[in-house]
Amino acid sequence: MLVTLPTSASYVPNMTIIEDIYKRCPRRDPTEATEDLKAASEDYPKGKALSKELQLDRKRLKDDSYLSPRKLFYGFGVDIQDFIDYHQRYNLPRPPPEDDRSLLWLYMMDQVLEDLKKTCHFYRFKRELAISVEHRYILAIYDSYTFDHGEMDNDTEQRIYGELRERMDLGSLSIDSGDLEDPLVEDIPFKILLISLF
Repeated sequence: MLVTLPTSASYVPNMTIIEDIYKRCPRRDPTEATEDLKAASEDYPKGKALSKELQLDRKRLKDDSYLSPRKLFYGFGVDIQDFIDYHQRYNLPRPPPEDDRSLLWLYMMDQVLEDLKKTCHFYRFKRELAISVEHRYILAIYDSYTFDHGEMDNDTEQRIYGELRERMDLGSLSIDSGDLEDPLVEDIPFKILLISLF
């Protein structure tokens, strides 16, 4: 006997589907940051030069006693609203039905990230949680483990940052983090924003 079961798109019991997928998400208010977050957001180097403690020793990676240093991500501070705006501006496909707004946002952020990778022809973009009083995420371009051998040539950087600035509207962002000692692109807010503890 053939039985047809409803799909999640056609029937979801006891579930209130979110219709307004573009409802605004409040940006982080720096004045409401906890003291711990304020302290943590200042606890990172303010440039590309890393202290010996923060440099990855590739020769010791197979040594079980070696503890890797914190990983720093270099990139642009963004918020959920920046992803929502991008998703709407470029009319990306509607996410599957969902009753949890946070899951909806995660799905939309993944769609935006994939679209950026394809549009900019740069497949190393990552979305990481930011330790910042102003931004919830960092759109990472580099990390401290790979920066020394993965830095792009200037022309490629300029092209990618130009496309990224245009698509994400990065010119309107203000970030509380320190500038790199030698900015890669003039007046684009390229910062060190996040320290990952793994």
